[in-house]
Amino acid sequence: MKKPLFIFLNMIFLFCYENFVMASEPSEEIKPYRVYIKPQSILNKINGNEGFVTTRGVYAYVIDRDFYKKDKMLVFDKKGNPIYEVDSEDVVLFDKDIALYPNPKADTRYPIAQTYQATNKNLYLNTEFNIHFDQIKTTKFSEINNQENEDAVGNRFEIKSKVLSLFPVDFGVTFNYESSTWSSNFTDVALDIFSFGPFLQKTFYEENNFQALVSFGAEVAPIYRVQSLGINDHFNGLLLDFGLDGTWETQYGKWSLGTHYRRHDMTLNNTENKVQPFAPSNFIINSYGFMIGYTYAWKL
Repeated sequence: MKKPLFIFLNMIFLFCYENFVMASEPSEEIKPYRVYIKPQSILNKINGNEGFVTTRGVYAYVIDRDFYKKDKMLVFDKKGNPIYEVDSEDVVLFDKDIALYPNPKADTRYPIAQTYQATNKNLYLNTEFNIHFDQIKTTKFSEINNQENEDAVGNRFEIKSKVLSLFPVDFGVTFNYESSTWSSNFTDVALDIFSFGPFLQKTFYEENNFQALVSFGAEVAPIYRVQSLGINDHFNGLLLDFGLDGTWETQYGKWSLGTHYRRHDMTLNNTENKVQPFAPSNFIINSYGFMIGYTYAWKL
């Protein structure tokens, strides 16, 4: 009688163990999984009492320290070694949320995101700060003042801003101030020009951190003054600018080098020379040179 009873109790024990105890244990080895650890969470070292508080949220790989309690998690370092312990309530699981997103189709080509979209309200601009060293052909000034023909070197400071658009050509506005002084027949001659206007610029070559650009601009000069022997001559000027620039992205910012040709169409507006009026009243001079500049990128 005792032997059948023992066998019966043993069968009940085996049944309970297999269906309740074994079923609660993991069926396969659990691997670390990626989670989000909340800001202000406490991470304690496994070996020792040292710990720290996270100042911002971080992503890390973790695993349950106790499969049954699930109150603590082990945090792994980049080498795959468990080094910290964190409370489960400070961990956010997101694997199941990611699984809700549809998988991309392998045979579908997705277009590159455009700079300007319906939801993109930013306006991207580049502002350049350039210094030009120009060679100015002053033949007309010399002829009119009966002076020897001398070419002048001008220093021109330019600020130009352009909008980075989706069009093949970028457009913007430039402001220039140029000054030059030269001597002819022991007489000093000074030239001052302030001009501004629109310009167009196109990138025709691009590789790695280098860009080659060509530009064209038209400027009006409300200040175009020539001074000699204390006498000022004022002009209305229209300037056409043709430029070829190269820009480089460096660890110190975006720098540029270039060369520009400028045509000055001038009309006499006012002269203080009452003895010998300035003649002719309309003429053209040219200038050309090279420049160095720095570009600052920003947005509105």
